[in-house]
Amino acid sequence: MTRRRYLARRLALLVLVVFGISIVAFLLVHVLPGDPARSRLGVFATEELVQLKRAEMGLDKSLPEQYVTYMGNVFRGDLGDSWRTHNPVAEDFVERFPATIELALAALLIAVVLGVSLGVAAALRRNGPFDHLATLLGILGISAPVFWIGLLLIIAFVTQLHVLPAPLGRLAPDVEVPTQITGLYVVDSILTANWEALRSSLLYLVLPAVTLGILPLAPITRMTRAAMIEALESDFVRAARALGLSRTQVVLKIALRNALIPVVSMVGLQLGYLVGGAVLVEIVFTWSGIGLYLYRSVIGLDFAPIQSLVLIVGVLFALINLTVDMLYFAIDPRIRVA
Repeated sequence: MTRRRYLARRLALLVLVVFGISIVAFLLVHVLPGDPARSRLGVFATEELVQLKRAEMGLDKSLPEQYVTYMGNVFRGDLGDSWRTHNPVAEDFVERFPATIELALAALLIAVVLGVSLGVAAALRRNGPFDHLATLLGILGISAPVFWIGLLLIIAFVTQLHVLPAPLGRLAPDVEVPTQITGLYVVDSILTANWEALRSSLLYLVLPAVTLGILPLAPITRMTRAAMIEALESDFVRAARALGLSRTQVVLKIALRNALIPVVSMVGLQLGYLVGGAVLVEIVFTWSGIGLYLYRSVIGLDFAPIQSLVLIVGVLFALINLTVDMLYFAIDPRIRVA
């Protein structure tokens, strides 16, 4: 199968997925409890004013008409306005999205480094301490609620040991925000040589990143361990050992290289889950990303941000899946043969 044909099939599937996501996001306004018009006017608004507001918002039209109007606005970049912040949702999203991306990337980096290392160690020393540790982390990542882990880390490292700052945002209150280039405080601090902001942003990033990183750590560790065991028992590894290659060369250059093929797919999918699943972590650590923004919008019955963020995160997740599929196609020749 050629790369162009494979990409065309995936793009066609992506269009269908995005269409389904747009329908779900649109129907949220009609499924969630509460009236969008009354939530804007307040509980003491008269029924006449509510009906006028519904007509102004286009809620008196049929669902197909509302959907066409909604998608037309989306294609023009108009995601509506937040009555809570009094800003366009697009502006709020652009302002807060880098915070979520920074948190998700830091969590994924922690999960990949620890997960691959533990997976390889567990495969090389089955039934040993690393194998038991990998199993324990797997159980913890699956069973423990992420907000509970975050609260335990806050109690341990903030309240008891006093080695990390309280979870009150992305920077210390007395530290100036670095010049905005990417919106990622760590990257912007390095680019502008603002070392005080870099130190503060890293300290405030540690706990939420570790908390969120436990989610993908478990599946990455298990996937690496299983793939590594399979690779170590394969014929090409036995042939490499018979040729006299050292243990390090066999493990790192041959076995690990082949074992990482399914891990790449897992890592890409986990990034999508992290971006969409950072809500609880951002609430616990007062992290000013789209997760905290979405939570406050739900509490305040601010429907435009809820609708828009579901659409944006859903489309982002679909694009990440497409990117992972193309990377998998590039690194795994078996897909091209199939």
